[in-house]
Amino acid sequence: MNGTHRFLIQKHHTDYPHFDLKMEFGESMKSWILPSRIPCEGSVKTLAIEMTERAFNSDVFMAAIDDQYGIGEAEIWDTGHYDIITKRNEKIELDAMGELFKGRFVFIVPSWGRWTAKILWVVIKIYDG
Repeated sequence: MNGTHRFLIQKHHTDYPHFDLKMEFGESMKSWILPSRIPCEGSVKTLAIEMTERAFNSDVFMAAIDDQYGIGEAEIWDTGHYDIITKRNEKIELDAMGELFKGRFVFIVPSWGRWTAKILWVVIKIYDG
């Protein structure tokens, strides 16, 4: 699954501020809520909560969004492209090319992340690339 794909990161201002990461995978979009931060430095790990897959279209750029963390205004934090290095059920490795979200990242579902209501991932920035 090689080739360049788009991503969008929104900073969602709610009672529980967080980031929404949306990534294009062909005709669909994978999205995650990152409750604490985007890993911008090497070896930094952060939790990512997988959301329902849907089509990647202009609706993802809405100014106000409603998710499980609340309703609130969302600002675009970063946009760009990425290349997939590896994609399996529980591991995605990619090279991101955004202004802030850039470098090589690994998304992994740890054993404890499979047994929750939403699949929990760990996102690790490997290097700046």
